[in-house]
Amino acid sequence: MSPKQPQNREFFGPGWPCVMNFRRFSVNDMTKKCHEFASSLNDYIDGEIDPSLCEEIEKHIGQCENCRIMVDTLKQTVRLCCDGKEQTLPSELESRLNNMLKARWEAKFGKK
Repeated sequence: MSPKQPQNREFFGPGWPCVMNFRRFSVNDMTKKCHEFASSLNDYIDGEIDPSLCEEIEKHIGQCENCRIMVDTLKQTVRLCCDGKEQTLPSELESRLNNMLKARWEAKFGKK
């Protein structure tokens, strides 16, 4: 089983949307069915999918924690983007994110 994220909102900072009791998503745990449904998730979220496929996906995400996490995360991302409001990251999270991106950039392209 994958390690769990901290179980409080302070991980993301006050007011930052997060999923309580979030387990890290693992591509290694995905089945063939997961991969088949993954390509249809955008249409599923938008409600633009054949009703029979919609039923199959809903049955699957009711049984598959990885796909449920993926759908919940995608829904939350769409909701945040549609709100159109700029979100301020907590300074510690912003710093860690910038440092990680800088390190990956330098690893791939070298230092400036």
